[in-house]
Amino acid sequence: RFPPKRWLLKGPTHMNYLKALFTVFPDACVIQIHRDPLKVIPSISNLTVKFKTWLYNNVEVKETSQTMLAGLEKMLHTALQVRDSVGERHFLDVDYQELVRNPIGTVRNIYDHFGYPFEKVFEEKIRHYLAENQQHKHGVPRYSLEQFGLDADEIKHRFQWYCERFGIEPEK
Repeated sequence: RFPPKRWLLKGPTHMNYLKALFTVFPDACVIQIHRDPLKVIPSISNLTVKFKTWLYNNVEVKETSQTMLAGLEKMLHTALQVRDSVGERHFLDVDYQELVRNPIGTVRNIYDHFGYPFEKVFEEKIRHYLAENQQHKHGVPRYSLEQFGLDADEIKHRFQWYCERFGIEPEK
């Protein structure tokens, strides 16, 4: 009934479609959250394998993870080509660790960067959300690169360019 003033699309796969996004919405603003690939990739592998097991009887975990890894690498390269062509002003990079350490400050920075007012009520809503949705309130996920047949040295090598471009530090 009431069209949104802003759309919020959350999901790494949207990075595959930045060219289409900027074709339709040339003034789009993109917030790109960056995290150590050694932490992200086991999580994505876990999710990918789970999705496939819902659909298929026999899932080759290592093959699925290698396919996901290649897809992630290609997606990042494609997204950065689009980013370089449309210009940095459309993007804000957010360090995941900083978002966890200082969520209100990070959101305030996002609003400031794109020229939106950050109202006091936003801070109150964020505080309420954080109180109700603490990280790991349902437990800490337990998975490793090895269980998906992935190698840390290979991932470091394949994503070194990405980590260097965005100053991504290894997480403990």
